[in-house]
Amino acid sequence: RIYTAWLSFWDDVWARAGRRPVVVVHMGDAVDGHMERNGQALQSTEDQCSAAVEVLRPQTKRAAEYHQILGTEAHSGRLWKDEIAVAKELKATTIGPELELDVAGVVYNLGHHGRGPGQLWGSSATKTAAQIVMAAALSASRIPRFVVRAHTHQVDDSGERFAICRAFVTPCWQAKTAYGYRVAHNNPNDIGGVIIDGEDVLFRRYPIRQKVEHRYVNG
Repeated sequence: RIYTAWLSFWDDVWARAGRRPVVVVHMGDAVDGHMERNGQALQSTEDQCSAAVEVLRPQTKRAAEYHQILGTEAHSGRLWKDEIAVAKELKATTIGPELELDVAGVVYNLGHHGRGPGQLWGSSATKTAAQIVMAAALSASRIPRFVVRAHTHQVDDSGERFAICRAFVTPCWQAKTAYGYRVAHNNPNDIGGVIIDGEDVLFRRYPIRQKVEHRYVNG
């Protein structure tokens, strides 16, 4: 079901773009790493890398640019070696843990990690936007229009609380793992991606309900 949603998302991307060039940014953790206790279908990191290339290549090869943000070493390998290998195989324009990107005059501050997700009724993204604006002011550098983070698997958005800077956390493309149930049992993963067209930000979320198999052991 997630793969079907993935294909639907990209159909939407290319339909909206028309003949305009598309810049693709993968926000990190293109592979899951060897997580023995998470019930992975593919525990081999080599198999995961091959699968990532197979899934991403049809989209990245159509893009004018493809940028790979490096995620968490626990997933991506020591010094992100597995994720870097995927990005190189896909001929990424840039590869790194953070990136300042200018797309048609719109400046982005991109990184995998940010503040924790907090509560569903609060917004860590607002605090992130405030931090970025303050840091830019203190260093006399330009303030990004969009600050994009990932990692938490839950959408968070500062909206227009700061007219000059908007921070948000992207959805993900992974069902909740055993670890996810342990650290954020009550918060469902947001499945989907983000499409940005100039100043317009569209969160595409897919209402996929995860089925949990209950097992009972007697004795």
